[in-house]
Amino acid sequence: MRERPPGVSWYATVAEAAQHLPAIAHDPSAPQLDLAALAKQGNAFFIERPAGYLHESDSSVTFHDAVFVQPGRVTLVTRIFDTIASLPAHCGNRAAAETLEIAIVDRHLGHLRIRRPAGAHQEPTAPPAPIATATAECACRDSYFVEDHFIDLDRGEHLRAFAQIYEDDCYHPATPSTVLPFSAFVTSDEGVTIAVPACNYFWDE
Repeated sequence: MRERPPGVSWYATVAEAAQHLPAIAHDPSAPQLDLAALAKQGNAFFIERPAGYLHESDSSVTFHDAVFVQPGRVTLVTRIFDTIASLPAHCGNRAAAETLEIAIVDRHLGHLRIRRPAGAHQEPTAPPAPIATATAECACRDSYFVEDHFIDLDRGEHLRAFAQIYEDDCYHPATPSTVLPFSAFVTSDEGVTIAVPACNYFWDE
């Protein structure tokens, strides 16, 4: 199940982070993002960066980044995941990876939550949800991860992640009620722990 951790770039100022965004995107012509203006929306937020189209295709690709802004420092988590959008089929497109929530836990730790398809042969850790698709013809289920990633903001490093697997409507998945609130994750000298019993969570080793 383990995948390559998100790329993390640490910058001393918002201006320096904005200057390096085209290089992070591997595209010198990429537009400059006004991180200072975006930071006014909150001290942690997601960025969607259009990245063009698949070769010989009308399917567009978007990179998803996370930004943690603190006084005098910016931590940029690049390409948490990519999404591909194409013309929807009769039933629509199956749900792709999606950003759900982001926050700075304390001055030292960033927390971000994403949902992404889990693929086949994954044992669910949460009860199935009722299918919300309108017609039986388009009814289907997929497995999904809800992942809680943690970023060491002092060193600009990606830490381990909690994850939960569940099944839901493949076109309109919801977040299961068993997903813990951000307040349930607490920091200690040993790292990140869960403050309440939660056997349906596991470490992404």
